[in-house]
Formats: sequence, C-alpha cells, structure tokens
Amino acid sequence: MPSYQIPHTARYIPTTAIFTATFNVPTVGKYDFGISANKNVLVENLLPGTIYLIDRLSIGGDINEGVFLDAIETLPELILRKSQTKEIVYKKPMPIVQYIDDQDIIAWIKTDKSKEDLTLDLTGVLKQTPSLVGVVDVKIFVSFSIYAIESSVFNFWFTNVLNNQTGMQVSGGIQSGI
Repeated sequence: MPSYQIPHTARYIPTTAIFTATFNVPTVGKYDFGISANKNVLVENLLPGTIYLIDRLSIGGDINEGVFLDAIETLPELILRKSQTKEIVYKKPMPIVQYIDDQDIIAWIKTDKSKEDLTLDLTGVLKQTPSLVGVVDVKIFVSFSIYAIESSVFNFWFTNVLNNQTGMQVSGGIQSGI
C-alpha cells in the first residue's frame, strides 16, 4: 500500500455536527434520532478539484456513555455522503457502539462538481431508562478532522499513483494500512 505525506499547505478543517433526539418525538416513549433534522447535516462544503482527507473521528454525547449504551434500542448509525451524487463515503454505516475520541478513519474524497457538500445522517432509537427519566433531549456530537489538499503535485500523485494502486477505495472508501 502506498504511503503519503500531507502537504504542509493543506488546510486543517475541524468539524462538529450535533444531533438531537427529543423524548416522545416522533416515537412515543423513545428518543428517536431518525428525524429529518438529523439527515443531510452539513459537515463541509467541498470545492471542485480539492482532495479531502478525513483523518479522525470523535463521538460523544451530553449524557454519560454508560447511560447511552444502556438506553440503545436500535443501534445509532452514521452515514457520511456527498450531497449531489449521494455517493456514500463509507460503504457501510458507522455504528455508534461507544463514545470515541480521535479515532483514525482514513478516507479520501474528491469531487469535480460545484456545490457538492459532505453530509452526515444519524439514525437510531434510545429507550427511556431510569437514568433518563426527566431528560427531554439527548444530544450526540460527531467531530471529524479533515484536511483539504490543494497542491497540484499531490493532486497529480493522488490521481496517477494512489488512485491506481488502491482502486475504488480512494474515491470514497476506507484506506487501511496507510
């Protein structure tokens, strides 16, 4: 697998998306993340011709992790995609099985379309446990560390070397072993 070095001119883009589930909305007796407000949440506007490296992921919440895990009825899952093409960045949804901090999740994204965004959906249902009695909203925080690479040398290398050696994974999949 080829190695790479992020150019020193790359722009670091920290992002955070906040997802909210309100008790009894829309599912009675539950905290349901599968609402329209938790779909197509903007992560980053993508510029045509720019190569984006999604480097790290952090997930947390406004309730204790143990309370969150105890309340899971339908496993919360994240889907990261491009807004116009609807291309899913990771071919399978990313399940939230625990809170995580600064985990490597390497993925490359490039688009030639203008007005293309990177968006995120969250689904899943939590039941109300004794620890959640009186809690109106549950929030999940999802943060990505992204690098925008606008180097013509890196772009050439990405297109002619990395893309040829790793195939379809470069266009939106996980790059393991780099």
